[in-house]
Formats: sequence, structure tokens, C-alpha cells
Amino acid sequence: MATPTDFQKTQSIEPQPSIKTTSWIVRFLYEFVRNPRLWFGIILLLFVIAAIFAPFVSPYPPLLYHPALSAQGPTLAHPLGTDGLGRDQLSRVIYGTRISLSVGITSILV
Repeated sequence: MATPTDFQKTQSIEPQPSIKTTSWIVRFLYEFVRNPRLWFGIILLLFVIAAIFAPFVSPYPPLLYHPALSAQGPTLAHPLGTDGLGRDQLSRVIYGTRISLSVGITSILV
């Protein structure tokens, strides 16, 4: 049976970094990277917040049409582009999220 040398004893005495001794931010980030369910939870939370605050979050009214901007690709003014009538797609997605979430909640409650 081998006896530990002085070098092996000093290595085992040194404190090893642990997730439990770090701050809550580091633990959260570690779990966030390790667990993809947190990613989807945060994305869902962002959709819910965007749906609740849609009038304040959306850059344009969803039904406002501008024929001169019809079928425009993504730009800084319209990050998702515009549709055939010149309506902003991002605003329409944000307002559409409200409808989708209300249908999902209603079906769960029924």
C-alpha cells in the first residue's frame, strides 16, 4: 500500500472551488447554461410580458398601413420588415402573441 507524499497531502488540503460557495449570480448563470429549460422559460416570459404591454412595446400600431412601404425587407425602422400592405410585422407579431396566449389560457381553463 502506497503512502501519500507531502506533495499529495498539500494538494488535497487546498480548497476546491465549488458552485455552492459562489454567488447566486454565478450559480444562476451556471444553471442557465447547463439547463435549456430555463432558456425556454425566459423566452416564454418575454412573450408574456410583450403581450401584456403590447401598446407600449410595439413600435407601430398593428393595423396602420403604409402602401409606400409594402413588402419591404428588414430595416432598422422595421426589424421584421413589412407585409404587402406596408404594416409592420414586429407590431403584428407582438399583438398576435396576445391572441395566442389568450387562446392557450382559455383552452387550459376549459
